[in-house]
Amino acid sequence: MKPFPFPTAFSCFSAHQCHRGEHSRRSRNRALILPFVFLLALAGCGGGGGGSVGGGPLEIAYVLSEDPNNSNHGYVVEYGLNPATNQFQMSASGPISTQGVTPIQFLLNPDKTLAFVLNNGNTNGNTSANGSIAVYQVGANGLSTTPHVFQTGQNPVNMALDPGGNYLVVANHGNGQSTSGTGSVEVFTVSSNGQLNALSTSGSPCTYPFRVVFAPNSNDVFYVACSSPELLGGTPPPPSLYICTISSAGNGTFSCPSTPIPTFNLYSAFINFVIDPSNTYAVAPGTTVTSSTATPSGFLLVCSLPLTTTPSCQTNSSSFSSWIPSGNVAFEGTPSNGITTYIGNYNPSSFSSNFAACTTSSSSSPTCTTTNSTSQDGPLYLATQENVLYIADTVTPITGSYSTSGTTMNAQNTSSGYLYACSISIPTTPSNCNDPSSTSNKGNTGEWPVGITFDTRDMVFVPTLYGEINIFTGASTGGLVSFQTLTDTYTPLSVTIQ
Repeated sequence: MKPFPFPTAFSCFSAHQCHRGEHSRRSRNRALILPFVFLLALAGCGGGGGGSVGGGPLEIAYVLSEDPNNSNHGYVVEYGLNPATNQFQMSASGPISTQGVTPIQFLLNPDKTLAFVLNNGNTNGNTSANGSIAVYQVGANGLSTTPHVFQTGQNPVNMALDPGGNYLVVANHGNGQSTSGTGSVEVFTVSSNGQLNALSTSGSPCTYPFRVVFAPNSNDVFYVACSSPELLGGTPPPPSLYICTISSAGNGTFSCPSTPIPTFNLYSAFINFVIDPSNTYAVAPGTTVTSSTATPSGFLLVCSLPLTTTPSCQTNSSSFSSWIPSGNVAFEGTPSNGITTYIGNYNPSSFSSNFAACTTSSSSSPTCTTTNSTSQDGPLYLATQENVLYIADTVTPITGSYSTSGTTMNAQNTSSGYLYACSISIPTTPSNCNDPSSTSNKGNTGEWPVGITFDTRDMVFVPTLYGEINIFTGASTGGLVSFQTLTDTYTPLSVTIQ
């Protein structure tokens, strides 16, 4: 088995990489132009490290990137942890094209032999283009450099693999500009060599498919969350849920019921739909207004699993005017002692932010608090590791660190991002936050951090739109120590660990 092909040296692959100030400005403009597509790409973080095989890397970090100077053309960049130097190095193959634009999601199949990239296909706020799926074979030398490419429907925003790796489901959100919609759900069979074949379908279950998630431990039942947050300024269709089933009769079809479960208010929208790690609850943070002109407020829907046609669902008993969930969700706890859902919030009109902590149970409505204000711009990215809540903050200068009361202190004003580590031994009151400072690399990131990913070697990875991937050790304790900063050739969007 050949070792991972480490390059002999690092270099600037283009002037775009070497002039990072221009890179940062263009990247930030992209995030402001495409906020909806960008929020659609938010997903759960995590990953597992691999062992050293045949002299290859101890683990591989797959970085999904795009080139803002070339219509957001997509790339996957592989970084291997070199066992000789204990540092990550870019693969000799360099950035590998996704053969599409605006890549928003990267997945590995369960046995790590295939990788999938969902290319949204749209740029500059347009939602009229069809997307594509790039499928790579994964071998000892990393990804195949030329993927198989398969077309999807209009404006794909999310995809999911079943636990067996036999089916790939894609939510095509459609044009997103009217209540008529052009959305669809596609199901593909996946062969061992990465060939995708589309199943026939009984029709799209709803106007705007938004999220697709396989039911826990099921290879043929998946949930579809339908929502249109981009229409909240007008009259969006109510958000809804569907339970769909892939036929076991071998006739190449899947079916979804004609009636959704449950029905929600007209002026509401899900911002995400995920299942907690214990497979106990499905949660959907969202935004609601009382009319087309009212000020938005946030809500959290919690449904016990498995979902049925008469689900056990609860919402928080009162709305919070400070909520406009950015879509990022993190979890802590167990079903026996209670599960806390952490939600990052974002207000595009006032550019104020906070995060909410909501406790859930099967018998009562979620209890939510939003006292943890941050007083700076942009979405917040949250993740938990052991008893630590991590919060990645955006570029706007921060006046201090979090405290139990929600006040801030000590942090310096610098034009960079931050990664806060907060104790969550008491789930709903994150405290003892370890704030970064201008005199240390601890917790400081590049501008516009856009995610948090962990490996099994106690490391945490933070990609930033500035063109960096910041890596720290001490993930399980919050005692962060800067390990390495990788400079991406283009704009990193997410990190996946093998």
